Amino acid sequence: MTYLISPRRCIVLAWLFVALLGAIGLGAAMAHAQPAGAGLLDDGPLAGSAAQPEAQIAVAAEFTAPSADAPAQLQIRCTIQPGWHIYSLTQPPGGPLKSKIKLAVSPQYKLAGEFVAVPPPHIGAEPIAFPGISIESHEGDVLWYVPLEFTEGVDPTAVEIKGIVNVQACDANGCMPPTDYPFVARLGKAAAIAAAAPAAQPGAAPAPAEPSAAGSAGFRESGSATALEGYVERAESGGGLRLVITAMPDPGYHIYAWADRDPEQISKPTLIVTEQPADWTVSQPLADREPITHPLDGVPGATESYYDRPVTWTIELRPTDEPKGPVNISGLIGYQSCTESGCDKPRGATFQAMLDLGGSMARVPLVFAPGKYKEAAEAAVSGPGSSLNLEHLQVQTSAASDASLGVRLVGGFLGGLLLNFMPCVLPVIGLKILSFVQQSGESRLRVFSLNLWYSAGLIAVFLVLAWLAVSLKYGWGQLFTKPEFNIALAAVVFTMGLSFLGIWEVPIPGFATGGSAQKLANKEGPAGAFAKGVVTTLLATPCTGPFMGTAVAWAVKQPAPSTFAVFTAVGLGMASPYLMIGAFPRLIRWLPKPGAWMDLFKQFMGFLLLGTVVWLLMSVPGHLVIPSVAFLFGLWMACWWYGRVPLHAEFGERVIAWAGAIALSVIFYAVSFSWLDDVMESRFNLLVARAVDQARMNDANPQFATAPEAPAAHQGEELPWQPFSMKRLEALTAANQTVMVDFTADWCTTCKFLEKTVLNQRETKDLVLANEVVTLVADMTHDAPEETKLLEAVAGTRQVPVLAIFPAGRPNEPIVFAEPYSKSTLLDALRKAGPSRVTDEVRQARAQ
Repeated sequence: MTYLISPRRCIVLAWLFVALLGAIGLGAAMAHAQPAGAGLLDDGPLAGSAAQPEAQIAVAAEFTAPSADAPAQLQIRCTIQPGWHIYSLTQPPGGPLKSKIKLAVSPQYKLAGEFVAVPPPHIGAEPIAFPGISIESHEGDVLWYVPLEFTEGVDPTAVEIKGIVNVQACDANGCMPPTDYPFVARLGKAAAIAAAAPAAQPGAAPAPAEPSAAGSAGFRESGSATALEGYVERAESGGGLRLVITAMPDPGYHIYAWADRDPEQISKPTLIVTEQPADWTVSQPLADREPITHPLDGVPGATESYYDRPVTWTIELRPTDEPKGPVNISGLIGYQSCTESGCDKPRGATFQAMLDLGGSMARVPLVFAPGKYKEAAEAAVSGPGSSLNLEHLQVQTSAASDASLGVRLVGGFLGGLLLNFMPCVLPVIGLKILSFVQQSGESRLRVFSLNLWYSAGLIAVFLVLAWLAVSLKYGWGQLFTKPEFNIALAAVVFTMGLSFLGIWEVPIPGFATGGSAQKLANKEGPAGAFAKGVVTTLLATPCTGPFMGTAVAWAVKQPAPSTFAVFTAVGLGMASPYLMIGAFPRLIRWLPKPGAWMDLFKQFMGFLLLGTVVWLLMSVPGHLVIPSVAFLFGLWMACWWYGRVPLHAEFGERVIAWAGAIALSVIFYAVSFSWLDDVMESRFNLLVARAVDQARMNDANPQFATAPEAPAAHQGEELPWQPFSMKRLEALTAANQTVMVDFTADWCTTCKFLEKTVLNQRETKDLVLANEVVTLVADMTHDAPEETKLLEAVAGTRQVPVLAIFPAGRPNEPIVFAEPYSKSTLLDALRKAGPSRVTDEVRQARAQ
C-alpha cells in the first residue's frame, strides 16, 4: 500500500512547526525579560538592566541629555560578580573573546565617538597561553560611555536606545558561553563622565572664584575638579625669574605628575609649556613634594605618579643678558582630574603675565584663560625631548641615505636576481625546469617568446606591489599578514600540486598537466608561462635578499615614479635568468632530454607544492586552520570531479564538469568559513580563556601551580624576548632603559635567518644582558596596528625585517636597521646605544 501526504496536510504540518518554534522563542524571550527600573548611576541599577544569574553578569544603561558644556552620553554599566571577569572591547585578536556592544539602528540618534571603559581594563600578558598577545580584562564593575548626538528636533525624553552587550564571563574553573545581555537605555540623571561638572563631595572646600582681571582669585574652568593659580617673581639670584603654578584638585580627586610629553595613554600627565624670549633658558618644572607612585600593571619596572593634594611647580627662567623693560611670560598647562573610578576629560588653560624688568618688581599674578589639552600637548612636542614621540624621531639608519636613484635601481636588480635562489620560490622554479625541458628542440624565437611571457608575469606582480605601496602604503611581504591572501594562495598552490599528482589537468597549455611524460611534453602556451610567472612572484614576497631590502625600503618612501622604477628593476632582476636562457637556449643544454624521468620529477614537485601549502597555513590564525583544511579538501574533491572528464571531451561535458567543480568549491567554502569557522573560533576562545584562568590561578596560588618548563626565551642563546606593546615601549623608554625591538613575522624567511644567525647568538645575548637592554618582539605575522604604526615611524615602511634600538635617555634617536644586518654591525649599534639606566628598585622588581 502506498501512503501519500496531500499538499494540504503538508501546509498544515508546516504551520504547526512554525507555531511551535514561535512559542519556544516567545517563552525564551519572556524568561529573559526584565522589568525596566530607574536609578542613578552611582546609587543603583540603571534603566533597562538585564541580568542572567548563571553568568554572574548584570547589564544596565541610560543616557544623559546634552548641555552647553558637554554632549549627551550613552552609559552602559556591566556589573561582574566577585570571582568572575570579562574581556575588554579592545581585546587584541588571537587572544580571548572580546566583549561587543551592538545598538539598534535609529534615525533619532547616532554615536559621536568610540566607547571608553572606566576603569580601563587590566592589561597583562600570558606568555604561555598567548605568546605576544596582551590580555585586557575587567573585574568588578565596568562602565562604558560614548558621546551621543540626537537628530535635530528629537526630544531626548521620548528616546529609547536598545541594544545588547555580548560578553563571555569566566572564573577560575572555566568560562560560560558567549551570551547576549539586552538593555534599553532611557534618559537618566547620571552625570556625564568626561564633561559634566563633578558632584560636590561631603566636606569639600568651596571652589575658587572665577578669575578677576588681575587673576589673583585663581582659575577654575566650568565643570573642572581642579583649580589653578600662579604668579611670577624675581629669582633670588642670577637676574632671572621664577614661574610658580599651583594645581588644587578637589577632595577625592587627583591629577597626574608632570611630564614633558603626552604619551597618548588613557591617563594624561600634567604638561606645562612656557613661551618667553628666544635667548632665555628654561628649567624643567620642579614640584614641591613627591607624588604618590604605584606600579603600572603589565609593564615591569614602570610606575604611575599622581597628586591627591595641592601641588606647586616652580620653573626657573634665566636670560643670557641682564634684561630691561617689559617682558611677556606666557604659556599653556594641560591637566586631567581623576578619581579611583573614573576621569574628567583632559583640560587645558593658557596663562600670561606682563612684567617690567626695568625697576623693582613685585610678585605678578598669572592671568589664566580656558584652553585645550590638545594645544598643550602639541606645544610640548615642538622639539626633541626625553620622552618617546613618534612625530619627532631623529632616525639613525644603517644605510647611506644619500644614494641616488641609479644606485637603488642597481641594488633592486641584484636583489631580484638573488630572489630566484631563496627557498620561497624553489617549489615553483621546478615548474620552469619542466618548461625548459619541454622547450628543447623548439625554435629560438618560440623559446624566447615563452620566457618573455613568463617574465611579463613576474613583472606584472611587481607593478601591482608598487601600486599597493604607493596607494595603500603596503610594504614588501605585507600581503602575507592577510589571512585571506594566505588561504587563497594556499588554494592555488594546492590545486597545482594535485595537478602534478595526476588528480586533474589544468586547462592551460603547458601550465601543469597530469598523466604521462608524453603529456608533459605538450607545448607550453603564453597563458601558462604568464601564470607561472605570477605564482612564482607571489611565493617570493615573504623573502628579502641582500641589496633588495635597502632598495625597496627606500622606494616606498619616494614619489610614485621612483617607487615603480625600483619595483620594476627588482622584477627585471628576477626575470633576467629566464630572458637570458630564452635568448641563449644553449645555456641549459645540460638538462636531460624529455623522457620517463619527467613523471617522477613531476610527482616529486607535486609533493613539494603540498609542503608549500603547509608552510602557507602556518601564517593563518589558529581558528582558521581547520576551516582552511576543510576548504582544501573541498577543492580536492572539485579537482577530482573535473579530472574525471578528459580535456578532449565534448564541450557540453566539460561545461557540466566545470559547473559541478565550481558548485562543490562554493559549497565547501560556505560551510568551512561560516559554520565551521564559528565552531572553531568558539572552541579556540574557550580553550584560550581556560588557559588564561589557569595561569591566573597559578599566579594567585603558587603552591598549587605545576612547574612549567623553562620558556625558550631563557634557554641557551635565545634572547629574553618580551611581547611588544606601545604602552610597554613608552614606559620602558621613560624609565631610561635601552630597548631593542625586532619587527618580524612567521612567514618572513629572512627574519628567521637573522634571528638564528645574528640575534640569538651568544655574543649578542652577552652584550644585551651586560647592558641590561630590554628586547621586545613586534610580531607582524597578522594585522598589528600598534606594531605597524611604530614600524612606519622608524623605518618609513611596513616591510620586515626591521630592527630598532632606542637608546636610554635618547628614545627619539633610534638606531634602525631596515635591511639584513650582520652580527658585528648589530653589536656596534648596541654599544653605541649604551646601557640602560636602571635603578636598584627596578632591579629588585625584576628579580621578584
